[in-house]
Amino acid sequence: MGRRLALLVATYEHQDSGLRQLTAPAHDAESLASVLRDPDIAGFEVTVREPDQRASSMRQPAMSTKP
Repeated sequence: MGRRLALLVATYEHQDSGLRQLTAPAHDAESLASVLRDPDIAGFEVTVREPDQRASSMRQPAMSTKP
């Protein structure tokens, strides 16, 4: 099987006012990342980004497993 890649972006703000405010999106993203990384569950290579990281820092060659 080929590489399985996941990009999770934790955001505190939404343009849609109908979405409720999350209290800890970075923590939620890390929790989901650990599930996705688990080889017995999904086996993804996961990159987690937070909104304070500039868009240019998200442009990395291939998606690394390090944030």
